[in-house]
Amino acid sequence: MELQQHLAHPHPLVFNPEMNHQSEETICCFGCKRKGKGPNFSCSECGFFLHKGCAEAPIEIQHHPFHRDHPLILRQLSSIEEQGEDYCKVCHCYIGEQFSYCCSSCKIAFHLKCSLLQRDTSGNFIEILHRTHQHPLLLIDNQNFLLQYRECSGCSTELVNDSYGCFDCNIFFHKKCIELPIKISHPYHRKHKLILESDFRFCNLCQISRSGLLYRCSICNLDFHSECLPPSVIKDKKHHEHPLTLLLRPNSFTCDACDTQGDNVSYICSTCNIQVHKDCISLPRFIRLTLHRHPLSRNFFLSIHFHDSRTWDCRICYKKINTEHGSYCCSRPNCEFVIHVKCAIRRENKFWYDITELENPDEFKELDESGNLIFRVLREIKVGDNVVAAEIIHSSHDQHSLTFNDEINDNKHCNGCMMPISSSFYYCSCCDFFLHKACAELPRRTLLWFPQSSFRLLTDGIFKCWLCDYDCSGFSYKTADGLVVCLRCATTPHNFTYQAKEPHYLFYDAENVSNCSACGRRRDRKGSYICKDCNFVLNSGCVTLPKTARHNFDEHPLKLVYEDNNDYPFHHWCDICEKERDPKFWFYHCEVCDNAMHPKCVLGEYPFIKLGSKYKYKDHPHPLTFIQKIDYHPLCEKCREPCQDLTLECEEHGCNFVAKGGVVRVLQEIKVGDNVVAAEIIHSSHDQHKLTFNDEINDNKHCNGCMMPIFSSFYNCSCCDFFLHKTCAKLSRKTQLWIVPEPFILLTNGIFKCWVCGYDCSGFSYKQGGIDDGIVICLRCATTPHSFTYQAKESHYLFYDAENRSACSACGRCRDEKGSYICKDCDFVLNSECATLPKTIPHNYDEHPLKLVYRDSVGSKCNSSKLQQNACRASLLTCGRNQAVN
Repeated sequence: MELQQHLAHPHPLVFNPEMNHQSEETICCFGCKRKGKGPNFSCSECGFFLHKGCAEAPIEIQHHPFHRDHPLILRQLSSIEEQGEDYCKVCHCYIGEQFSYCCSSCKIAFHLKCSLLQRDTSGNFIEILHRTHQHPLLLIDNQNFLLQYRECSGCSTELVNDSYGCFDCNIFFHKKCIELPIKISHPYHRKHKLILESDFRFCNLCQISRSGLLYRCSICNLDFHSECLPPSVIKDKKHHEHPLTLLLRPNSFTCDACDTQGDNVSYICSTCNIQVHKDCISLPRFIRLTLHRHPLSRNFFLSIHFHDSRTWDCRICYKKINTEHGSYCCSRPNCEFVIHVKCAIRRENKFWYDITELENPDEFKELDESGNLIFRVLREIKVGDNVVAAEIIHSSHDQHSLTFNDEINDNKHCNGCMMPISSSFYYCSCCDFFLHKACAELPRRTLLWFPQSSFRLLTDGIFKCWLCDYDCSGFSYKTADGLVVCLRCATTPHNFTYQAKEPHYLFYDAENVSNCSACGRRRDRKGSYICKDCNFVLNSGCVTLPKTARHNFDEHPLKLVYEDNNDYPFHHWCDICEKERDPKFWFYHCEVCDNAMHPKCVLGEYPFIKLGSKYKYKDHPHPLTFIQKIDYHPLCEKCREPCQDLTLECEEHGCNFVAKGGVVRVLQEIKVGDNVVAAEIIHSSHDQHKLTFNDEINDNKHCNGCMMPIFSSFYNCSCCDFFLHKTCAKLSRKTQLWIVPEPFILLTNGIFKCWVCGYDCSGFSYKQGGIDDGIVICLRCATTPHSFTYQAKESHYLFYDAENRSACSACGRCRDEKGSYICKDCDFVLNSECATLPKTIPHNYDEHPLKLVYRDSVGSKCNSSKLQQNACRASLLTCGRNQAVN
């Protein structure tokens, strides 16, 4: 069959009664821009395609309900622009390059699919009058654009089937709602008949007020939403093989499907002797979820064949299954997996366990991972009764072959999971590359127990694990939506026995926010592993801690210990950071040397990024190597700041590419003069909003880091009153200061007293030592060097003299401890707090900036001067002390 000519196409179109499945997904109709389904016309020469309904659309429509005054003319693609109307007058959506009906007189247009309303055998539009609405209602098929994203005005549910609509009032009804009987007798209210109305009222069944179709008894003043009134008999063979009969009794009951309480309204099956909620009738018979590989079938009771009580715990919440009521259990023989119905239908669980309905469990196919591996076997050997691959080529390291070894070597770390080598492994004889045998045999695609349908294995890259929040390198599993999970979390099951001081049977509870038994921290999202039988809790970061670890502080292996039973108070210290250690929490211990250490001190800032491993960076042609910069700090190629932390470096001869990691993440760069600076950053001290670069001085504002007026280029938050000098934003996380030899750690919040200047401060600080007695230094003192030139009225070369007790040239006070800065050539002296006084400062006493003024002292060798404020600023030296606390 051929359509010789169509308005929109020069070639003959061939009729196709059906379309194959592949074409449905790839071919789009030129008339309505929807995917191809059902009968159609197509061009064999150029691939032009039209649905049968679109191809047979009339050229002209007279007296259309949308526009009765003028005829509507079908417009092909080339004449839409000429018409000048881009949006459909009815659905208000963009028309674009598709067919439409237009009125040339009124300059209005309608989608083709909006315009094609259903007609009767005489060719007239199908219209009805309904007692609940004053205008005629037009019948609309379910392919019409008008039904997209709309709800039925009768029952407030989505419009998915044929519907009726009033275009004057812009309301729509399901066909089944319009066809409801006007007057009914119902067993729920036997005294009087109920009349169908449309209004906003309170339903006496669901206890909710809303507008829509309802049945009303005006005598008793009772109202029932039309969908709330339960039918007398429900026949739904898809979900239950027998009819279910309405039972109205003013008694509570336990639903045999979901094992929860119900009141008044229930349905019974006399054949199966069950009583269920109305909503439970439509529970799917078969489901699947990512937590279990086999289909699950719904049962109203369980036959107990096993003696182990744990067999009948729900595998989601781990509470007891009532064997006399409903559950979902595995449909495979001898498989003991079972879950509560209420756990299966909870909205929150659908995210975590991806619960979907199955029509036919016999057609269910498990994911075959046997042909899904990413290594090639070169040679095999026999180990005991098993044959193993003795030599392989793995896609993550395809330049050399890997050799099998079954000896434990916890001095080395696996390049896949980043954990110590604790079982048989493969290694490269040419490189420092190791893979656990289990990591080497991981499939390219797999299903995990947590959300999403399929994960793909990636074998390199830097990423933050979605579950444990660690920065990682190595292998990961990633979904099509971009969710990335490290190998440790991916291979940790939903439920398992964890051997701590005593064994705990753990399962993952997505809603748990208890403190972790290992570290004491609480997770506000993503839940934790909890023990079925006690209050033992582990978050995802602690559940994967290695049982043994190594650190260059100690020559022996360190063992993870779960409780410190030593009551001696001085024993509760970390031997690495020399800070206090809570004996309730886990730590690493050397039994030979009796050294105890925090897990974070042993594992480091980036425990799961392997130094020396290679990474393919997207913008660089050579592989990059992870290294830790200690002495030499080159500029990063991305942000142009010194690399003082974990760094990626190219080892290719002649290539000097370096990229860093630290407390600042660069979002955007700009060029300022000859320099490239970070225009937008995320800083760890203010990670809720981005910070924007600004190079204008603004001494009305104070830096949240050093608390000094903004006197140089800075970053600011457009949402908050937050400012950081550029120099404060790029401070390193760990540094050496001249004050004491031990390293200092940067802290970005808190209130403290500076050990050097004695000010009470907020903002950034550098801290060294224990929790209670550690030295804390404000940023002003930390960044003031041991010796420097101070510009007063004249220049003075100052150095710090710890034994000096002379009166300060600025304020006249003597320091009884910690010394002062003294001039090399004269008697000019500054204590630490005066050495950091700002040169200019605003104050609400005066509208102008206040400048620090110096007065000459008498008899000094180099005309040294004392610092003073002029008369109207006399209070500022004492007021200046309070500038440290913002």
